[in-house]
Amino acid sequence: FILFRWRDNKSPQLPFKSNRLALLAQWALGVFFFMTFFSLFIAVYVSAEVAEAYTHTTSFISLLIYHAAWFLILMSVINVSNRLGGLHKIGVYLLRTFTAPRQLQSGFMFLDLNGSTQIAERLSSREYSLFLRQCFRLLDQVVEKYPGLDIYQYVGDEAIIHWNYNDDDKCIQAINLFYDFKIILSTFKTHFKARFHVQPTFKAAIHGGPVIKVELGTTQLHTAFHGDVLNTTSRILSLCHQNKTDLLISESSFEKLNSTYIRDSYNKIQDVFLNGKTQRLTVYKPKMSSMMINTTFL
Repeated sequence: FILFRWRDNKSPQLPFKSNRLALLAQWALGVFFFMTFFSLFIAVYVSAEVAEAYTHTTSFISLLIYHAAWFLILMSVINVSNRLGGLHKIGVYLLRTFTAPRQLQSGFMFLDLNGSTQIAERLSSREYSLFLRQCFRLLDQVVEKYPGLDIYQYVGDEAIIHWNYNDDDKCIQAINLFYDFKIILSTFKTHFKARFHVQPTFKAAIHGGPVIKVELGTTQLHTAFHGDVLNTTSRILSLCHQNKTDLLISESSFEKLNSTYIRDSYNKIQDVFLNGKTQRLTVYKPKMSSMMINTTFL
């Protein structure tokens, strides 16, 4: 587990494609290391009679099957953990029962790829999918640094992150997450330009409030959030280009920023009109926000 799953959190990892041969190689090497260290343990700490018994062909094969089975179980747990979003969620999914819809306070950050239409037109469908996959794998690495902020879902070229809106610190963490994501994308700009001839950039909107959390389906359960909050966040996101910024924060989220230094670094935009809504609202954008740059291909 340590050999194959450890990684340096200070150095972001380039997301490679999945490879079944690499997975089988990890499994084979894992069994080899298990067998090697176990054999050394037997040779050093156990009597010669016992050691000789383990060198017998039948005993060796039994031991090989035993270690192979345990390592296969370990890799299966790791695989399920990656798909569910962490080891702590495995027990939740295994033990939970169907729950009735309930209201809670949840914050959301919508992340959307800039120039997605232009990129999709220039790349093939397969290349565009690989492009998005690598972007979102880098996003996963950033989200791991912020416990309590979870990816709700991916919708096309957009990712939605949510958190407990009653925790004011999470709004600041969401802002930090966005800028960390920008940094990691910039770190791999050479790779993206060489591989896809484009440097990905994202815009974001942050908002929150009361939503309904519900489980949909019977044979295939899916946790969903319903409420006007998500619709409003999506419409705030659409205002980024108009206001020449890559980040917009709703007034309710801005009020949760308990740092004077952070609050002073934002400009107030009043009486913002959202398409499809009659009520105007106030949003905030960074004073030093980067201008929205059209995607250029090399």
